[in-house]
Amino acid sequence: MMQTCKTGSTLIFSLLAVIVTACTNESKNDVAEQPSVAPYERPAWTPDGKSIVFGGQLDGNRDIFIMDKDGDAYVNLTNSPIDEMFPSVSSSGDKIAYVGKVDGNYDIYVMDIDGEKQTRLTENDRIDDWPSWRNRDQKIVYDYVDDGNYGFMRMHADGSGKELIFDDDVKTVDPMTVDTSEFIVYSSDRPDPGGNRQIYLLSLDTGKTQQLTNNDLTNAHPSLSSDESVVFNAGTDYWNIFTMKVDGSDVRQLTDGNYDSKWGAWSPDGKEIAFMSNKTGAWQIYIMNADGGNIRQITDVN
Repeated sequence: MMQTCKTGSTLIFSLLAVIVTACTNESKNDVAEQPSVAPYERPAWTPDGKSIVFGGQLDGNRDIFIMDKDGDAYVNLTNSPIDEMFPSVSSSGDKIAYVGKVDGNYDIYVMDIDGEKQTRLTENDRIDDWPSWRNRDQKIVYDYVDDGNYGFMRMHADGSGKELIFDDDVKTVDPMTVDTSEFIVYSSDRPDPGGNRQIYLLSLDTGKTQQLTNNDLTNAHPSLSSDESVVFNAGTDYWNIFTMKVDGSDVRQLTDGNYDSKWGAWSPDGKEIAFMSNKTGAWQIYIMNADGGNIRQITDVN
């Protein structure tokens, strides 16, 4: 059972459980009476592996939510009139970087894990997108799109010290990194501009790139584990989840079917993968073992 309590209207998170300081306890059945939130994109784990942050849609608006990994309850962290999406949790567990859309413009924001102190870090006419934490140097990596030019930037968590780390004249997006790695994994259509994207590796130490996939599929949304394994989605008619080693070897397909499965995200210990699928006809969040076994649905959107 998950404890739910209130202190005024302020929601407080601990990384061990979702706790609202109050007077009552609600069972999972009670919590299920909350309005249904449609998961929209990119689940992200908290560092303790007990909660998942995700972009979702409630009453037509896209916000950032957090829930227990078993789907027991959720809380709307942003709850604002603008659209927010693509959350990423810092390894310290106290911050979330995400994307906010204001007047058609996409920028990077950061907030506390409880949704407080929502702060805009970039403000450009271009698209700033897909943030990823790299706490080894206390920076956020993100991509940009500017009039047909693509690239990756990094900055401090307060928005200072912005610097270009990679640029390209073909579609180059989806950068993801982890604290323990010198690498960024990303997707690019460099071998076939305008065609299928492949997964690449960029060394932040040397600036060198390496192509990891070479297939007839569109490959996208890679994510690194703490031991530098890669999960990504690929497909033609339907997206499926794949894993491989960071050198591109040992490629394994984990999902299959006439539906989409995408946006895989490694658990902090690398033993599980959270992902999204529309197998039921609506987008849901699932968790499976790293080898593709024990798939379980943790949201229930009608």
